[in-house]
Amino acid sequence: MSEFNNTCVPATDTLVITDDIKGISASIDQSRVSWNYMAWSRAKDLVSSFLTVYRPQAIVLDAVGVTSSSVLNMVTRLRVLKEEHQLFLMVIDNNAQDDFIAALCKAGISDVTSRDDRFECLIHRVGQGVKTISNYRNLMNDHRRLEMAQRLANIGSWEWLPNEDVMSWSQTTFQLLGIKPYSKPATLETLIESLDPVDQQITQEKMQQAFLASTALQLECRLNPCSGLDCFIQIVAQPYFDGENFICMDGYIQDITHQKQNESRLQELAFKDSLTGLDNRHLLSDRLKRAIDTANRRNQKFSILFLDLDGFKQINDSFGHEQGDQLLIKVADRLKKLVRSEDSIARLGGDEFCILLNEHTDDFSAVHVAQKVIDSFNHPFDLKHASIVIGVSIGISVFPNDGLTLQALFKSADTAMYNAKNNGKNQFSHYSKDMTERAIQRLDLEQAMQQALNNQDFDLYYQPKASLNEHKIIGVEALLRWDRDGHGFVSPDIFIPVAESIGLIARLGNWVLQTACRQLENWHAAGLKVSMAVNISPLQLEHASFVETVIKTLKETGLSAEYLELEITESGIQVSDLLIERISYLRAMGVKIAIDDFGTGYSSLSSLKNLPVDILKIDKEFVRHIPDDANDSAMVASIVGMAKTLGLNVVAEGVETLEQLEYLGAIHCDIAQGYFIGRPDTVAEIENKIENNILPPDIPAAGIDDPVNSSLDNE
Repeated sequence: MSEFNNTCVPATDTLVITDDIKGISASIDQSRVSWNYMAWSRAKDLVSSFLTVYRPQAIVLDAVGVTSSSVLNMVTRLRVLKEEHQLFLMVIDNNAQDDFIAALCKAGISDVTSRDDRFECLIHRVGQGVKTISNYRNLMNDHRRLEMAQRLANIGSWEWLPNEDVMSWSQTTFQLLGIKPYSKPATLETLIESLDPVDQQITQEKMQQAFLASTALQLECRLNPCSGLDCFIQIVAQPYFDGENFICMDGYIQDITHQKQNESRLQELAFKDSLTGLDNRHLLSDRLKRAIDTANRRNQKFSILFLDLDGFKQINDSFGHEQGDQLLIKVADRLKKLVRSEDSIARLGGDEFCILLNEHTDDFSAVHVAQKVIDSFNHPFDLKHASIVIGVSIGISVFPNDGLTLQALFKSADTAMYNAKNNGKNQFSHYSKDMTERAIQRLDLEQAMQQALNNQDFDLYYQPKASLNEHKIIGVEALLRWDRDGHGFVSPDIFIPVAESIGLIARLGNWVLQTACRQLENWHAAGLKVSMAVNISPLQLEHASFVETVIKTLKETGLSAEYLELEITESGIQVSDLLIERISYLRAMGVKIAIDDFGTGYSSLSSLKNLPVDILKIDKEFVRHIPDDANDSAMVASIVGMAKTLGLNVVAEGVETLEQLEYLGAIHCDIAQGYFIGRPDTVAEIENKIENNILPPDIPAAGIDDPVNSSLDNE
């Protein structure tokens, strides 16, 4: 036994504070432990001198004979040491009541016992307490070392108690998620919200699945761009059990951005051409396989273009390989600007390139791209020490026409490319000779149309429309005509679709509208008050500036809107809120809206129901066989009756005989148009017809009593 006397004690010792040093020490020393003792009267200085003198791991307060208030006061003073230095703190009291024990525990005591217990038990309990605290201290040290290691490795840890919906995060976890530490609650919801919206749902589902199935979890996500961090993270979790009961899920979060960047660089090396940055042959083959699968599923076409530079070897020989490489890079950059984002360009090696054109809109899509490439190569490539003009030979193959497999399409395009070389270079060639000829003709037609529009070589002819009620010409329809130099008149059925496919229809349609309105205003000034019908392409109507164009045209020509009729082909109508809004605006101005070729579309009734229109034009296919064909006659009569019910005017197109005209008059059709009324004619000829009301004789009035009308009434 040794009474404590201001000498430093080993950290493994226990300090006993008691007023019965001899009594307690005699019993404890028999157990062969070397504890130290201090009288209560001296213990008041313990807290202030602890760091410089005393270093016990346990303090035992012998409260026998000491007032409860003194014990509580000492425990309160020692609590600071207990928490700061992780001490075991025990009280010995023979008569401690429950409320006193509760007060001691609340004040921070570790254990309470009595002198009645054997001192061997006391020593054991102190030893176990010290051991527990030591283990806890070691655990905390390990935890600190782990946190330090995680910070150095940029790894954040977390724990999730799904049954209680409670999470705890390390400080690094907050930082990795782009969240200021502890500025938000550490919850599953906060974790999910910190991810890219694309990854949020799948991450939550997988975490719930891992919880329900008690399985490990590993997934990769991107952080929410709102965090300001462009980072990828990996989330890993492992479930833990107490026997068969699921306790929690521990996991970690790691920044894998650099890993992803390295993977991306490796992928570029594997699938990209190192010189130009274009796709390489391997990646192109993969894209082609997918294009074949997609085209088969959707019953679509696609094309590949093989490009080979003309005379590249001579450039290499003359200027050197460095200049040759520069040229290939410039070629790649120029090609990128000529294709859509959904298309692909690859360098196959040397001076060979390949373009994959996905999802054809028509058979000439590849031709347009090929011609754009050839035209672009007419401009020089500016290199470091030279400006070079080089040609390109292009071979085109089309799926499924020229091959059903990857190999077959490559072979067809390669063969076509050599055909282009053999035919003089700097041109394109289809694998199919017939397709090449048609493509050349198509390009020739497109160029001729561009030139004709620039030179105003198009003309408008006008076909009269006669009122069956008034027996006179009340309007005309403007019809576009093109007398192509050296070819004669080209059918609108040929050049209108081409104009639509090459984006010329808006410009051409605007010219028709302006020319027709200007002519009509001239007629009005001369006293010829008729209306003008102008055909409008659905593509024109979809253009954002169409309504503004109509307003501007009416203002510039001075034409009153009520005399203008815009005809929209029924089969080309795609009813939408925007279309209805534009048509409604035009009608509010006074412009008349007509559905052309009515009856040939698939949604006639729905078109009438949803579209604000004024006029129906019955397609000539129905008029052609009346009154002999009972079905067509009934159809035309039904359309007229329905239109009357809806308050619409009706124009019958394609009237070629008196019998047809008589039938139309009998069923109360308003207006007739066709060769029997008058053929499309020049301005001078149509002016004469309007001025003199030149019409076929004996035009029947609408609704006269005749056998045709009577038979319909009887039916």
